[in-house]
Amino acid sequence: MDRNQPDDVGQQAWDAGSWQHEHAPGKNEWRPAAGFGRLVGGGLIAASGLAGIAALLLVIRADGAMRILWLLTLLAAAGGIGGVVHVLRGLASLRYVLTEDHLRIEWMRETRRVPYDDMLEVIYHLRERLKLPGRERYWPGFYVSVVQTRGGVWRSYATVPPHRRIRITTPSAVIAISPERPVLFIRELERRRLVQPEAALVEPRSEITVAAPADPRPRGRPAARQARGFPFQRSVDMLRKDLLHDRTASTLVAIGIIIPVFMLAYTFNEVDFLPDGLP
Repeated sequence: MDRNQPDDVGQQAWDAGSWQHEHAPGKNEWRPAAGFGRLVGGGLIAASGLAGIAALLLVIRADGAMRILWLLTLLAAAGGIGGVVHVLRGLASLRYVLTEDHLRIEWMRETRRVPYDDMLEVIYHLRERLKLPGRERYWPGFYVSVVQTRGGVWRSYATVPPHRRIRITTPSAVIAISPERPVLFIRELERRRLVQPEAALVEPRSEITVAAPADPRPRGRPAARQARGFPFQRSVDMLRKDLLHDRTASTLVAIGIIIPVFMLAYTFNEVDFLPDGLP
């Protein structure tokens, strides 16, 4: 296997033995690929919560215009928490469902159906670096948007950057999705379309074909060590490759660290003036 090939393909090979059981004909719901949207959201909720607590303490102490200012800060923190929770609910609700005659994409209370007969091409290029001419509306690690390109409309329902998504070409749009175990998802999709799986893999088979190894345990490494190390290594790779290379996500993480530090420092500076009844 090419050393530059993404780790998720190796993980799919590792999990191929359990795929038949998990995605039997009666079970056709697929979760999105793991992203860092929950991590960023959790950090912002924690930062907003700390800022809200500090603002509440200062509202009790302040008078006049300063009380109004800190009250507005408290309301902003509460609104920020509510907005982040709404986004995380949308992220948690994203599902791809393969039915007998169409792909159904579910997100919050919205549903989009893509009939199999309308699918012209299913593309999954692991190394292709895509640059959309428009700007996607997205939360770090959660992309639900519509972008108009020269080739037509690009609709995204995904949790990973464009080059890691499955693209389904239809007469009216390109549907970009990111199910977990994408190669196995394509095989199940093509099985339901009654097409040979290799027809969907536009990239050469040598690049992305996945086969279950006879012995899934890596040579020279104890199984217990592999069980502990592989998920941790994937988390480290995700943080390094995705989170730190995403300017928006990095900015939000920095804000999430700076704001609570500033609010705590300010609160400790004012703590001598707080009412005696407060702990």
